[in-house]
Amino acid sequence: MRKIINLIFVSSMLSLQAQFAPGDQNNRAIILTDVENEPDDSESLVRLMLYSNVIDIKGIIATTSTHMRNVVHPETIKEVILAYGK
Repeated sequence: MRKIINLIFVSSMLSLQAQFAPGDQNNRAIILTDVENEPDDSESLVRLMLYSNVIDIKGIIATTSTHMRNVVHPETIKEVILAYGK
């Protein structure tokens, strides 16, 4: 439940920042994700790509999580980026 609340909060803040950003200046962000922990993590990356025209994404970092303490999946991040590029 806490993860969902955090995701909603971050999404809301990014949405507000995009609305009040001056002109052509994009907001910069570095994204941390425990992608592959749950299906919604990959889905959130896809949604992030949809907003990449208003967010200047400086980096996406694969992290560990409570349920995946010893493994990260940067290959999934690359797959999402490549699929969005197509």
